[in-house]
Amino acid sequence: VAVSNGCRAVVACRARKDQKALMLNLIRRGVPRACTLAIGDGANDVEMIKAAHIGVGIIGREGTEAVNHSDFAIGKFRFLRGLLLVHGRQNYRRYSVFFYFNFYQTTCYVFSMVFYSLLTLAMPASVQPLYNDWFLNFFTVFYTSLPLIAIGFNDQDVPRAVSARAPHLYASGISREHLTSAGFNRWLVEGVCVGVLLAYVPGASTGWSSLWTSEGAVSWAAVSFIAYNALVLITNGRLALEVHSWSVVEAAAWGLMAAALVLTNAMFSFWWPVPLPSVSYSQWGDSFWILVIAYAQLPFWLALSLLVVLGLLPALALEDRHFDEQRWTGTTSTLL
Repeated sequence: VAVSNGCRAVVACRARKDQKALMLNLIRRGVPRACTLAIGDGANDVEMIKAAHIGVGIIGREGTEAVNHSDFAIGKFRFLRGLLLVHGRQNYRRYSVFFYFNFYQTTCYVFSMVFYSLLTLAMPASVQPLYNDWFLNFFTVFYTSLPLIAIGFNDQDVPRAVSARAPHLYASGISREHLTSAGFNRWLVEGVCVGVLLAYVPGASTGWSSLWTSEGAVSWAAVSFIAYNALVLITNGRLALEVHSWSVVEAAAWGLMAAALVLTNAMFSFWWPVPLPSVSYSQWGDSFWILVIAYAQLPFWLALSLLVVLGLLPALALEDRHFDEQRWTGTTSTLL
């Protein structure tokens, strides 16, 4: 294994189907962090394809046995270039963003409620949760789903033609640069920081305005309205920082997100009585007319702007998301 691992290529002639699988298993056990790819077009390649991490079957004259047991199927061997260098590399990079962001958005709103609950423990009267019950349902359905889908299938850090003709760009996948424990921990830390901001900044900002209850406590509706608007803008802004190629698809996804936020703000503010019997009357009633009141208050816009800037500041200061642009520039000039 040590000798073969030091070679650029190893050729095994006249190997039986079980020997092919044994070679794959030998590499998987003997080479740390190895990721094996098996490519075959016949029934004698089935065991090898099943033993590898990833199996690719080629549709050929020897039947479809290899295709039936493979993870991916291609019509000709030359299509392997596009499968690896274009679709494989881009999907790995997109999946890492998809994975990070799902944990990030959950961390943001969960920790904001946790820190807000710690704040309300010091209050003499019982206080409602930070967010409207229906907002938590709307959050992943209307506010973040379309941008995440758009970046998940359409974002490209380099054009497909460049990616197919630049094998060195594939090295980031081999070295596992995109999906790492350090990257995951960084996104989680950013989410916790956003949670702290959402829990404390809205309450402090509304204390400067006239949005007070008769008991002298800050209005829950004002705090909740600022917090969930800021949460939507921060999470979508964080995802927008990961976009490399803005097209009509991305613009439409983020535009529909903004439209959904405005429409739901209007719905919570003006739709009365409560449209569904399962909705809490107290929360819906507290939010009635809040859009007009909040939009007329300068502290609302100051708090919202401050939250968005501070929420995205760690990503803007620490992120090196465009490291591929240097490779792209060098590759493009070489190809030209």
